[in-house]
Amino acid sequence: YRAGIKDQVRAAIGVQTKHQVNRQIVRYVPVPLEKQAIDSKRRLAEVKIALANSEARAQNAMLDSSSEYEPLAVVLTDSGERSAYYPADLGSLFSYDGECFAHPRLCIQRCQGQETVSSREPESAASKL
Repeated sequence: YRAGIKDQVRAAIGVQTKHQVNRQIVRYVPVPLEKQAIDSKRRLAEVKIALANSEARAQNAMLDSSSEYEPLAVVLTDSGERSAYYPADLGSLFSYDGECFAHPRLCIQRCQGQETVSSREPESAASKL
């Protein structure tokens, strides 16, 4: 009979202790540890992308006009992906014109030899005048 009472007391103390710790821990750790871990991982990923982009820009800064067909180091998007519009080399970058900046999908299709009449973006009424 005593062993059963001891077990009940231990269980009650365990439950009460857990409840009190959970209630009081917010005074000392205002942001839950799981949220801190998620935020830290997100920030770490952002820093890794920023570092990779910094290194890529430094490599690209070393290129000169004689390196026209040397591949450019890729600068990543905020999500860590390579943009479909990023030029492969300086030659591709220099071939961009105003239309490429205004309609990048058309420029990519042109560079890939896929341009068709239907692939052009619709012209505005003002441009038809």
